[in-house]
Amino acid sequence: MNQTNLTRMSRKGYFLFVIYGSIVLLGFYSYDLYKSAKNAEIYDFGTFYLSGYFLSVVENPYQHSNPLSAKMQIGAYNLNPPIFLFFSEFLYQFELVPIYVCWQIFSFLCFSLSIFILLKFFAWNDINKFILVMWSFAFAGFYQVLYNGQMQAFLLLLYCLFLWSLVKTKKTIIPSLLLGFLVAVKPFFGLILVFLFAGGYRRIAVQSLIAFSFFCLLPLLRYDFNVYQQWRASIGESFVYDDLSNNSLLAFFTRLHLLWLGKIMAGFIVLSAILAFYRGKFNAVKLCNISFVIILLASPISWTTYTLFLLPIFYLERWTIYHYIASLVFLVPVQLVFGLSNISYYHAVIFGSFHLFGIVLLFIPYIKDFISVLKAWRRPILDG
Repeated sequence: MNQTNLTRMSRKGYFLFVIYGSIVLLGFYSYDLYKSAKNAEIYDFGTFYLSGYFLSVVENPYQHSNPLSAKMQIGAYNLNPPIFLFFSEFLYQFELVPIYVCWQIFSFLCFSLSIFILLKFFAWNDINKFILVMWSFAFAGFYQVLYNGQMQAFLLLLYCLFLWSLVKTKKTIIPSLLLGFLVAVKPFFGLILVFLFAGGYRRIAVQSLIAFSFFCLLPLLRYDFNVYQQWRASIGESFVYDDLSNNSLLAFFTRLHLLWLGKIMAGFIVLSAILAFYRGKFNAVKLCNISFVIILLASPISWTTYTLFLLPIFYLERWTIYHYIASLVFLVPVQLVFGLSNISYYHAVIFGSFHLFGIVLLFIPYIKDFISVLKAWRRPILDG
């Protein structure tokens, strides 16, 4: 059997596996969502609602208590920046369960629209589009967004619009506003600003920084001037590196009791990327894709839900063996990861950051680009 036929058989087997696996996962996810709603397990969405309650009684919106425990169970507390408090204040005007269901529907629509944008404008690879869509909706990170009531689906839509505006619009004001807002809501997007500036896209980077500053000022006009201090204090009380499903390098090496090594590796990757972007000429969209892989590797927090922002890579790039394996890694449900991580310390080390392996696999092809750029004495051109 020649190599071509073998490759075709391998791809056919992969496609069949994705189809059947997606059907099973979607069935499981639908049942689990129904069960969690029935038991009033609101989780992260409940923290948004809880902050709205505290604002209504003029108290610290980031305090770690739950006076609404009779209504809902929450697994953590609100750690989102103050710009998000506008949303919390809006939520508290409604009954908890109905607005929670509406938010899940809205998140599903945002995700669907994101997939439409990627298919319409960015489906540049040769993967069957039906398979790609089925795989996307079975994505472990997407289910976690719906299950926890998080906002990543909405932010993914804004990120896809940002990528679209980079390609389709000549003016920089639209992508700058979108990126500035994304940084204000999720600060880890700020590393994209640094990489864009290093890569020669300085106008977008500077305008995005200005937009970010504007969005950060808005909460000060509405709430207490101590709101940013309250937010930082809440993060300090809650944050630990080795939380399960934190897929960053820092989390992985913390489980090995080698946090210092994780910090060195994360810093080395970021500095190497800055130098490579400065010396090379990267397509803006490709630069953003690389940036997000690095963000998830180097950021202190890299929850499985954040892997949603890697979806554009699977639509924009030609798949290699690394993409195929990573796509399977991102289908593994977080519930399975949690179950395996709780068996023993060694299981926690391996499975606690299970989706990190998918992120690393996506990073491998970019390493070749970085090496070729850093070896060159002049500024080479790499096609996006």
